[in-house]
Amino acid sequence: MKTIVALVDFSDVASKMLKVASEQAKAFDDRVILLHIVPEQLLPVDSGFGSPLVMAPATAEAVQSDYERLESLQSLLTQKG
Repeated sequence: MKTIVALVDFSDVASKMLKVASEQAKAFDDRVILLHIVPEQLLPVDSGFGSPLVMAPATAEAVQSDYERLESLQSLLTQKG
């Protein structure tokens, strides 16, 4: 292996997976790519009983927030080598 792609959703499972990815990358001198998809957001629509669920693209603030979280994870991985 030369590259490990780590799918990140900021859950507890993701943090455990990153720990394993970090250990594997260090053991085999691989690199880790963090991949995260910012989810769409539920847009509240009130049209009475049985209102449809409408999804809207993520806001710029949500994208920036998740980007900063990814940068934090990147820093942690870099510190671990």
